[in-house]
This record gives sequence, structure tokens and C-alpha cells, in this order.
Amino acid sequence: MKIKTKPIAVAGLAAVCAATLLAGAGMLGKNTAMAEDNGKTIATNYFGNNLVVTVGETDREYPLAKKFYNALEELRLADDFKDGVVHYNITEKGVVTADQIKAWVEDGDLTVPKAFSAARDAFLTDHPELFYIDFYKMTISAGRTDGKYSAFIDSGREANLYRDNGLTTEAEVAKAIKAFDGKVNAIVDEVKKAQAADTYSEKDVFFARQVNKYLAENITYDYAAYENKDDENYIAAAYINTAYGGLVEGKAVCGGFSTSYKVVMDKLGVPCITVNGYSNQMDEYGNYNPSSVYHMWNYVYLAAPSQAKSAASTRAADNGDWYSVDVTWNHSNPNRNKYAVLQKTSDEKIHVSDGVISSAKYELKYPSLSAHNYGASTSTDGLQASFDYKPTGKKDDYGNELMDTSVTVSYNGKSAKRLLEEDGLYLVYRYANYKNNQINWYNWVALASSYDYMSIIASVEGYMDDNGSETVFYENTSVYYMQFAVFDAVPDIETEPIESESHPEFNGKTFLVSYTEDHLNESQPVAESKPMVNETYGTYTPAPYVQSTTPNHGEEQIINDGMGKDGVMSQGYVKIYEITYNEPLHKIDENKPITVFFESAHPNAKDYAKFYPVNAAGDMVEIVERPKNSGDPTLVPNTLRFKFGASLMYEHNREGYHFYFGNVGSAKMVTRIVDGKEVEEFSNKAPNAPYFTYGRLYLACPARFNYDGRLWIESCAQPVLADNSDLSANNFLKEDGTSSFSEGERSQMMLVAEKIDETTENTMKNEILGGDNNVVSEEELSKSQTYDIRLQICNKYPTIPDGSYVKIMLGFPEGYGPNDEGVRFKLYHRKHIKETDTYIIEEVPCVVTKLGIVATVTSFSPYMVVPVDADKVTDKTVYATIDGKGGKLSAEDGKTRLIKEGESYTYTIKPDKGYQIYSVTVNGKEVKDKIADGKLTLAYADLDSDNEVEIKYISDDAAARYEENGIVDVPKVVVTVTDDFYASEIPDIDASSNVVAIVIIAVAVVVIIGLMAVAIILIIKKKQNN
Repeated sequence: MKIKTKPIAVAGLAAVCAATLLAGAGMLGKNTAMAEDNGKTIATNYFGNNLVVTVGETDREYPLAKKFYNALEELRLADDFKDGVVHYNITEKGVVTADQIKAWVEDGDLTVPKAFSAARDAFLTDHPELFYIDFYKMTISAGRTDGKYSAFIDSGREANLYRDNGLTTEAEVAKAIKAFDGKVNAIVDEVKKAQAADTYSEKDVFFARQVNKYLAENITYDYAAYENKDDENYIAAAYINTAYGGLVEGKAVCGGFSTSYKVVMDKLGVPCITVNGYSNQMDEYGNYNPSSVYHMWNYVYLAAPSQAKSAASTRAADNGDWYSVDVTWNHSNPNRNKYAVLQKTSDEKIHVSDGVISSAKYELKYPSLSAHNYGASTSTDGLQASFDYKPTGKKDDYGNELMDTSVTVSYNGKSAKRLLEEDGLYLVYRYANYKNNQINWYNWVALASSYDYMSIIASVEGYMDDNGSETVFYENTSVYYMQFAVFDAVPDIETEPIESESHPEFNGKTFLVSYTEDHLNESQPVAESKPMVNETYGTYTPAPYVQSTTPNHGEEQIINDGMGKDGVMSQGYVKIYEITYNEPLHKIDENKPITVFFESAHPNAKDYAKFYPVNAAGDMVEIVERPKNSGDPTLVPNTLRFKFGASLMYEHNREGYHFYFGNVGSAKMVTRIVDGKEVEEFSNKAPNAPYFTYGRLYLACPARFNYDGRLWIESCAQPVLADNSDLSANNFLKEDGTSSFSEGERSQMMLVAEKIDETTENTMKNEILGGDNNVVSEEELSKSQTYDIRLQICNKYPTIPDGSYVKIMLGFPEGYGPNDEGVRFKLYHRKHIKETDTYIIEEVPCVVTKLGIVATVTSFSPYMVVPVDADKVTDKTVYATIDGKGGKLSAEDGKTRLIKEGESYTYTIKPDKGYQIYSVTVNGKEVKDKIADGKLTLAYADLDSDNEVEIKYISDDAAARYEENGIVDVPKVVVTVTDDFYASEIPDIDASSNVVAIVIIAVAVVVIIGLMAVAIILIIKKKQNN
């Protein structure tokens, strides 16, 4: 049944709030729902059922949002989305009242759009089977007749709700749904058949892992699908973030993998949701990445093991727990279930969930993951290792009891062999001894492989045990340090061929048991412990332990690119480290120097991290006197001092360094028995290794495309921006100058914002003051704001091609805003000249907007915003944007233009096929009537100091609908919001607010944007047609 509500004939004043309300920003947020109802689970309408607002620490129901959600459900159940056209009268249906619409249109009350936006985000996340609909095209249009308001859910200025470059007719959609449902049913049948033959796993967890494995093996991760966009028979590009793309086309990115997983799990009756957020130092393939990328994965609800085999399709929430599954990363990993059925601790190491999936800023509520591994009820999370010391009945040279060390190790409650069998992960260890006054580390050894090897060539009884929950083995007093880790890499060092009389069937066989450094450089540990001291080494006399350090080893040491070159830190930035121990120290061999070295996860860090002489004598390490402890100021030689510069390579971001010392030992006196006589001497125990981590001071989040082609970016400075430039026609080259980035890769653009160092900032100020024709005073420079930003695509740093540029939006200096009278702003860029390896200061034209200071740039590095007296600046600036779809700006028109007295600039305003001009404004004033032959000329005399040109297009179909209903635009509305923006929508809640946001009701988009922002807009040089 098609739900149609009769359009109201509008006479006189009418208004539209045609918004993709608080417009969706996510390329991953655009994945919607399916064609038939399956068995209900607690996750069928999970986010709809959890439409709540957090007030203080209490979640309260969001009634109006639930009304909107139910309206969308009504449309879905009536198959109203299939033809791409909806016209649902929300006032006639009782979702909202005419007075609420009036308050929105006339008073800027956002009660209606906020509730709609929250409901939309929840609905599209619950229903990935509606793959053909772009829910961020869905709007509310408001009209008024005879003084009474009404409103509709429709497609605003767009002709329909179909995804761009995708299916275009109801017949095509019906055909696609048939193929989609057929594929889902085929997968379900195959998985059920496999489960019926399985005798080991519980039903739910088998489904969770088997569906993950099937999709990981049968979907291709495809960022380049967009390159085929001109092929009318190829629609994968439009659906790579949908379940259709993954299941039918077999091509997807993380959005397509995760929505495919949800659809199949829904059909199997196992509760499942999709989760938006970011990787935790992982790239889109699950490999180590120093920054973060936007990502989507799943949570799946599994009944407790005792209930799972007879689990019904609907379950009570107390019968099990939620676990995470990342099909995308499993796709690119040889171990297809590495990231499947993870509990809370394991998931948080790799994922950062974010319930805000659009610029509506409504936060979806995700369930809490299980605190334990599936089937476990005790705290065995993570990498667990412990030593147990047992007396041997023998004495050492000091007369002390000799001890044996029993080592117990596990990961997430699993022994080495079980971890390898079930998860494809290697529980490994390595050890170090102390020889010739030096610490010597040996290769990492895989315990499971070692167990199998030792079982053949010798007996493991009494030496090694693997009971499924933990691995236990024994070490002797020659081992000084031990360290444990979990690798997903297969060992690459083979044993010698076996020659065994007791097991001749294995003769000639080799085992891969340990790792080379080169192999480890190509991987990242899943987990890694700190080195643990074997207290039984030589004797039970403990080693000196770290009492304090300078700098503080408990705090991450900050690094950035400005500290050096080619990954090596300049000596001006290296630090002197002081490690103070609880015992006095001494040089063991006075004729040799004290040495220092480090170990880290990536052995090649040694190629970039360097030690430097710490004193004039050229010593790399020296012993200095410091107070004995905090309560005793007596100076004792208890501190080791050295100078070190960490690696600046991005692959070593957040790298941990363990520092080891040689030819130095404890000066603590111990008693040794020689020829039956007691002799006192130094214990010479090597001091424990201090540990430091080094990381960059930034959080970078990638760009996402919203419904109208806008590019949104959020980073540590909360950059937000919009643009509809033709990103497919660009020529952004990779760092090596080879091929350009695909459209999918470009959608992962991000701004990396770092804290600029004081030296560079002061240099910029001095260079500005000393520049030709400078009008900036020293006092004005003292009020400046400096940003160090870089553009990154998929962890690579592209060069902006000739003729192209990037539009950035910078925040105002502290204490300033867009409405300060008598103040203009100048933007300076410290540009690097590669040919001469020098820097110059260039002034960049900029425009002051309500959101920030906008400029177009051709390269990155530090930018400085300086407030200056308005009388010093006579030039005027202007920039143009297109709100929504339907046309493009040329490269020249997209630049920030500087217009001098007596000059003018002409913009070309040309709609795409099927669109027409809707409105053109300059600083909010309509100038559409000044367009002649598609040209708009702006003269110096007609402009303010700072100017914004905003262009809107409308589809021909929508224009007819607007005319039929008498719908017109309304002005922009500025409102104030806080973190409890949505709390104000709950009755009896008084939400204060103090952060300015802008809500653009008139342009089919409501956007909430903080003023202190850094934003970028890509403007692309068009390819020449031959």
C-alpha cells in the first residue's frame, strides 16, 4: 500500500524547512534497511527502541523522535520507499502539531528537526535492507494556508530518495531486491547446513563466526568502484557502503561489509547491530596505522552457552552478552576470525565507537560489550603472565636457596595451542640473559609450535604443559628477563629437520618456531607485555628497580614532524633522561663505558632513534648522585643519565621503548661464600629497564560525504565544512608521484592538526614583522592564533596538484569572533620552498564567516591568523559555495577572491541537467535577478569587507512540487547549543547553552558547527576534454 497524503493548496505565505535535517555526514552513515520482515530479535529495531536523551547521568525517552521513527516504520511496512518518492503529512498523521511547525518556521524552534534527525539516524542504522534509499535526501517541507501550517516528509529539493548513480526506477529496485533476498537466503541456507554438521560450537557463536568467515571470503574490499561510475551497467560504486554492494555486487568497503553481516544475522534470528566509529591506530584493512580512520563494524548478541543451542529468535537481554565482529578486517587477514566475537577489552584495543553518525549530533546508544570472553565468567582478559618461584633444595655461591621459575601465560583465557587453533594467533615469548655485563635478547619463540616440536624430539612432561586455559613452562636461573606477546604473523625461522627414533613418522619435518626482526617490522603485536625480571637469576637477590624518572615515564612523550628530518630527531629536540633507582649503582668494569640500548615493537626503529653523548667526555651513559629517596636527601650514585631522540617515523607513532644498560650493576652489598668463608661484595644485579612511549599530539578523523556532496571533516580542532566540487575529476598524486587516489580513497581525506612548537611560532612572528609592506604590529601578533595542519589520505600525504587547491576554515584567535567591529583578519602561511630548502612568509586572502575564517591554499604547514585594525585593510574578499546538489563551481570560482577598489569578479552559475537555479545570495541577500546568461558579476562597490556567495539548485521535479504546494525558503536561523543540546527537548529539562551553531533551515540542511573550527574544502582542477 502506498501512503499518500493529499497536498494542501497553499495561498499566500508558505515556508519550507526542507532539510536533510541536521544533515547526515557519514559515507558510512548512509546505509539503510531491507525488503521483508524476518524473525524479530532484540536488535530488529534496536536504535528505535533506544531513542533516548541523556540528562545528567539518566537516559530519558525521546517521545517525539519515537513518533518520527514510527512514521518511517509505517512507510517501510507499506513499501512506500520502493519508488523513491514519499509524501507523508506529519501534521495530518499527528506526528507534530501545526503550532510546532509554526514555532520552527517563524521562531527558529528546532524541536521538530532535532527529533526527526535523531529518528532518521536510528532508522537507517536499524534497516540496512533499504539499500536503495539515501536517507540523507529525506527532508521535512512546511507550508501554510489560511494561516495554518502543515508539514511533510519528502525529498526536499531532490527529485527522489534514490542513491545517486544507482537504481532509478521502481522496476529496477524490485529486481535488485529479488536478487538481494535470494543471496541472503542462499547464505543462510549454507550457514545452517554447516551448523547442522558441527558438533563443537554453540549455535549462535557458530553462526556469528561462520557468517563472518563467508562474507570475509566472498566480498572484495573495493575503493576503486567509483572509477566505473560512467558505466551504466555498473552500480557497485553507489552501493559499496551498503549490504547490496557486499552481497549482490560482491564489492564493498567497511559499511558494506558490516551491513551485509547485519542483514544475514537478522535473517538467522541472531541479534546484530552496526557500529560506527574509528579505528584505534588501524587502517581500513586492519593493519597498523599511526592515526585513525572512520570505520564501521558490528556487535552481535550471543546467548549464554548453556542456552545457545536451543536459542529462539527472540531473546531476553539477560540471557547472553554482546560481542564485536569486524568482517572488514577479517577479510584482509589470513585468520578469518581474528576479529570475531571479541569482548570489551579486546575490542577497545582496536575500535573507538562513536554514536554520532551525522552532523545532527544525536548520539545513538550502543550496548555494553561482555567483560569476558565468550563462554568465560572470570577475568582472564588480555595477556596474562606470572612467575612462580620454587626452591630447588640447592644453594648458590652466596649461600642463598636456588630457585626454579614456573611461568604461566595466557591470552583472553586461552593457552597457546588453543589460541592458535581457535583464533589463529601466536602466543610468544622471548628471554634475555646477562653476559659479559650486557643484556642479550634472543628471538621471539611461538609457544604452540615449540610445544609441538618439543613433544616430538623430547618429552615435555614436567617442563611444559598446555591445558587449554593457560600454558605453563619452566625456566632456570640463567634467564634474566622474559617478555610475552601475541602475534598474528606466522613464525619464519625453521627448526632443523627432525631425526627421531621414537617418532620416525616426523623425520625430515621442520617446524616454524621463531621470528626474524625483518618479519616483525612488517607486523604489529596484537598484545605485548613489558619485560619481566626473573628474580631467581643467579640468586634471589632482587635487581634495582626504577624509583623515579625525568621526564616522567608515566606520561607519553610528545613528538612531531617539526622536531627533525627524515624521521630522525634533531639534536635540538633530544632530551636528557635520568633514571633513579632504589639502590646505589656502580660501573662493573672501570676500563669500559656503560652502554645503553633499547628494544621496541618495530626493530627498525633503531634506524631512526638515536643516542647522543651525555657529557663533554663523550659518555653515552653516566652515573650521577641524587637523593636516596623522597624521605632521605642523602646523595647517592643511584641515577643513570643518558641523551636520546626517539624516531619521528609515523610507523613508530606511540612506540614503546624499553631501555637496557650494560656494564653497570647494583652496588648493594651481599654476602658470598668462598671456600667456606663469608665475603661481602656488590650484588652487580643489572638495573631494571625503564619504559617510555612517544606519540603525536593529535587526533585525526577522516572525511565523510553527506547526501548533498558536501565533504565533512572532524579532527582535534573540530573542523567542519561543506563543498560539492567534482572530486572525481582530480589529479591528487601519491607521495611517490605515481597514480592518483581513487574516489573512495579521497573520501578518507583528513586534516592532521598538530601543536606547533614555540620556536617555529616565534620565527613566523619575526618574519612577518620583518617582511616588506608589513602593516601588522607586534601587539597584534601577540593576539594571533597559529595552526600546524597537514592533509592526509589513507595515511599518505598527497601533493596538491597544479591548478587545484584546498579550502580551509580556521578558528578565530582567542577572544575574537565574526562580529567584532573595527577588526579585520590577516592569514599568513610559512611556505616551504623545496628547491632551496628555505621558508618564506606569504599572505593568503581570507573571508570572515560566522563559522570561521575561510581561505584557499595550495600547500600545508603552519598558518597564523592575526587580528588587525580594520583601517589597515582596504581590499575586500569573497568566496562562493553551493548548498546541495545540482551544479558545480569552476576551479577559479571556488577560490577565495581578493577584490581591490575599482575591480569586480564574475561567477558562472550553471545548473546540471535536470536542475534549475533555486536561489543565489550574497551575505544572505537574494541576487538571483542579477544573473544574466548564467553570469553574476560582483563589483567592489557592491560588496562588504567579507562576502559569502551561496548558490542553491533544485531538481525540475522538486520545483514542480514546490510550485504546487506554494513552498518557499525561509532565512537562516542562528541558535545556541551545548553538549546537552538534545536534553532541552525532554519535558521539564532546562538545558543551558553557550556554544554558537548555525542551522540552515532554508537549504534543506540543518548543520550544527562549532565556531572554533578547522575545515577543508577540495576544489579540483577539471580535466581537459580532448
